[in-house]
Amino acid sequence: MPLQFLIGSAMISLTIIIHVSFTAAAEWGLRREQIWPGKRAGMFRFIGLLVGMTLLLLASISVCVWLWAFCLIAVGAVRDVEPAVYFALVSFTTIGFGDIVLEKEWRILSGLMGANGLLIFGLTTAVLMDFLARFRRN
Repeated sequence: MPLQFLIGSAMISLTIIIHVSFTAAAEWGLRREQIWPGKRAGMFRFIGLLVGMTLLLLASISVCVWLWAFCLIAVGAVRDVEPAVYFALVSFTTIGFGDIVLEKEWRILSGLMGANGLLIFGLTTAVLMDFLARFRRN
């Protein structure tokens, strides 16, 4: 059990670093475009920036899911790529269908994946809401 917590904690730390890096890149892009605290943007520019930011954050989530999938393969919890990605995605999004279940020696990782997903999706929601709030203020 301690090994699962160690691996899970390392994965959560890594995915948060990655997601914060993607978020910082998105904010850098918005500052470069002078959305805040700068000039006003037109509707099409705003839509383009919001879509771009959303896709960048979605890319970050995808990277995090793939990292979890490779972790599952590396520790031997899942053997093939497709079920590893599927299990990681279902756990990360906290859906947890239960059609794939990890062996007892690795099942705590699925809970840690779910907790990680909650953090990442919460951060993503906060970033997008902050973008909308800043845009409205400008």
